[in-house]
Amino acid sequence: MIYTLTPKFDNLSLRQGHETTYAKVGNLTLGQVAEGNEIWVAQDSSYGFRKIGDRWLHVNKLNGVSVDGWMAIVHNGLAYATITERPETPTTDTGVVKVIKAVIYYENKDGQQLTKELFPQ
Repeated sequence: MIYTLTPKFDNLSLRQGHETTYAKVGNLTLGQVAEGNEIWVAQDSSYGFRKIGDRWLHVNKLNGVSVDGWMAIVHNGLAYATITERPETPTTDTGVVKVIKAVIYYENKDGQQLTKELFPQ
């Protein structure tokens, strides 16, 4: 699953880990989006650092740029961002194919196997 995070506040911090004790490695301003692939949910509380149920997104794209860090969705019970999810779609090759030569193998009415090469003009 791919998650898209939209901040509710300006300058939402991207951190090395899923707590505020980890160093900041970037930020997200209003109007920008982050993408991630994993949501971490706090299973216990630590006064000032996290509450049970806090959620952080593992971010791998920050406004289209590849990154590696964590952003708070909910921290200490306060919602910092909204999340939407979408299934991962397989990448498709959007390259251009140029035909240099086509080779056709066929059999004539006498059963003889023939080859014909076609070249674009």
